Amino acid sequence: MTIGRPRWDQIQGGASYGTVAYSTGTNVTRGNLGLPYNVSTIVNQNKSSLKGAEVNWQHMFDNGFGFRANYTYVKSDLTYNNAGVGPQFALIGLSNSANLVGIYEDNKLSVRLAYNWRGQFLSTVAENNRANPGYVEPYGQVDLSVGYNVNENLSLSLEAINLTDEHQRQHGRTDMQVLSVTTGGPRYMLGARYKF
Repeated sequence: MTIGRPRWDQIQGGASYGTVAYSTGTNVTRGNLGLPYNVSTIVNQNKSSLKGAEVNWQHMFDNGFGFRANYTYVKSDLTYNNAGVGPQFALIGLSNSANLVGIYEDNKLSVRLAYNWRGQFLSTVAENNRANPGYVEPYGQVDLSVGYNVNENLSLSLEAINLTDEHQRQHGRTDMQVLSVTTGGPRYMLGARYKF
């Protein structure tokens, strides 16, 4: 028997045994799976629109200095209603963001000092299988990368992430409902590369 794309017509699951139906055109075949199971699937919901704009600007001066700037703006009505209690149609991960990078480069030295920022965004619409939102609050950090060419064969590098020791917070329906606070501290990495 050839089974086409499955259609979950009848499912009784959880900790009990159940029956599942497969659709093969107009015929439906039913059979006992003989095992406890849970089934979850993605279902298309409502439709909506998402609008945005991005601006980039990069410039290098004659003396080796330069900068790069970026701003991304997004707008949508796919937001979460914090007063609602049931499942909602909301888009997670949607936020504005910006980057500003100072640059210096010559034959020996390369330096980049960057500030990266992201606005608040919805990170989840369910917590413990209940309709509870989670938001990541606005976050910005400063990073530094330095490269130095000792000679044609040897180059050294330093990378420093989160120089200002920023922490990241997540909250629920209000900013008073703190879900988590994460701090990783500054991180430093040294590297060396030698070409034979």
